[in-house]
Amino acid sequence: MKKQFFWVLCCLWSLTAYSQKATFSDFFYIKSACGKYLTVQNGNGNAGSPVVLSDYNGSLAQQWKFVLAEDDHIFYITSGLPGGRVLDVIWGKDADGTQVQLWNKMNAAAQKWTLIMTDESKGLEGKYMIQTQIGVGVNNTFKNLDKGGGPCNNGTPIMIWTRNQTPAQMWYFEKVGGSAADGGGTDSRKIVGDWTLYPGAANDVAVGGPYNDVFVIGWSGYPVEVGDKIPPGGTIHTWDIPGNKWIEVGGTATRITVDKNGNPWVVNVVGTIFRRNDQNTNWVQLPGAARDIAAGMKGTTWIIGTNPIQGGYGIFYWKSNTDPAGIGKASDAGQWVAVEGAAVRITVDQNGNPWVINSVGSIFRRQNNQWVSLPGLARDIAASPNGEVFVIGAGMANGSNIYQWNDGIRNWKTIGGVGRNIAVGSNPFRPFVTNDAGQIWQKSKP
Repeated sequence: MKKQFFWVLCCLWSLTAYSQKATFSDFFYIKSACGKYLTVQNGNGNAGSPVVLSDYNGSLAQQWKFVLAEDDHIFYITSGLPGGRVLDVIWGKDADGTQVQLWNKMNAAAQKWTLIMTDESKGLEGKYMIQTQIGVGVNNTFKNLDKGGGPCNNGTPIMIWTRNQTPAQMWYFEKVGGSAADGGGTDSRKIVGDWTLYPGAANDVAVGGPYNDVFVIGWSGYPVEVGDKIPPGGTIHTWDIPGNKWIEVGGTATRITVDKNGNPWVVNVVGTIFRRNDQNTNWVQLPGAARDIAAGMKGTTWIIGTNPIQGGYGIFYWKSNTDPAGIGKASDAGQWVAVEGAAVRITVDQNGNPWVINSVGSIFRRQNNQWVSLPGLARDIAASPNGEVFVIGAGMANGSNIYQWNDGIRNWKTIGGVGRNIAVGSNPFRPFVTNDAGQIWQKSKP
């Protein structure tokens, strides 16, 4: 066990020296894979203050320092708030679900943590599991800092849980003064009002998977649609969180979606359909042709075909020949199965049901194998794993054409901003949009 801990510390120190970007003398923001930050509730630095998730605010309540403990190459995680208190497992209990708090520093296992890097290529500002020293190795079990399996909401309490390597136990370290959060370092994102402007330009955007992976289709100087008689779409990029930059994936496309595993599916300018393989090494071609594509968290994938009919083009879902549930993987043999109706844009909600927009802008959702008409007119549509649905409206209201569905009033409400294409992951109320100039924006605040 000691050998493992020494390796973790050794490699972190050597990577720090190599990168010269961050050292253990720095303070860090600790960001959950879901996008929110480890925060002392209400900024109260007193002993017993709960530690929760929160949107970034840059305060001392979100700043942490890793201080080497007295033995065994293990760390205290010290709050930036006055008082120098540390992250502590309440009462030192090892039960799954035990919450964490701030407490006065003691020589106790409840306050000592091992940092286990899960991606060695990212340097100190990378992705980690954070393991408590309570009951280490007892019955061959280990407990990690965990956000819980529920929604990624402000105020979500942080706890420990048996190691499972799920996104709930993955944390990114961002150096204070040099991180994506506060605009330091080489990060070129800019906060403008309630929105964050990303570098670069894109024709389409997609976000999804357990880590809210973001992908874009590069900008060609004007919007590109399937069937346009122009060069073959834009290049495909993904946002690298630790590096705060776009990384080219390879290939070109016009429309993109992200499945429940974080793998992109695309449609190129001639309508050919591809899915990225699970090893992220190449693209797998699927049969058929499409104008738009959408993957849902239930595993279902839908397309808008290229066969013109009244109202747009045919609507299809992927059915695997090998999976009894009919979903399967893109690499499985299968076929696209048509349903009635026609559309030009499509998304898939948390239950695997499609929502569509037809050629005149009318909006429909699929319920009980029937199409239900909704009010309003739209140009693009996106549904989140949390049940939120957003559209780019056909018209403006209060200076905005971005709307969110409100099931209580059975209508759409503007959220501010202007866009052309829209996508949303599991971060509540934080959709991405691209606009007519190709700019890439994300909603920063609800």
